[in-house]
Amino acid sequence: KSISSINSTSAKSGGSISSDGGYAITSKGVVWSTNTNPTVSLSTKTNDGTGTSTYNSSITDLNPNTTYYVKAYATNSQGTKYGGELNFTTKKS
Repeated sequence: KSISSINSTSAKSGGSISSDGGYAITSKGVVWSTNTNPTVSLSTKTNDGTGTSTYNSSITDLNPNTTYYVKAYATNSQGTKYGGELNFTTKKS
């Protein structure tokens, strides 16, 4: 899913899970960082529920005029899978 509603301190994204691989999705959302390849070990992530439905995520507490890298994620008992990495730059304050 694309990045939208970008301003100086927040943005919106999300994802859509087409299959749980036979194991229930226990958490899903997006994770972001100022470095490439963010993972769920970071505290900068959303938890947008469980299951395979489409979800929307609010990316908050960002710094103005900064580039962020974002990945959607889904976790089940077999581990965490990530979507493709997107990036965006917040607006100047």
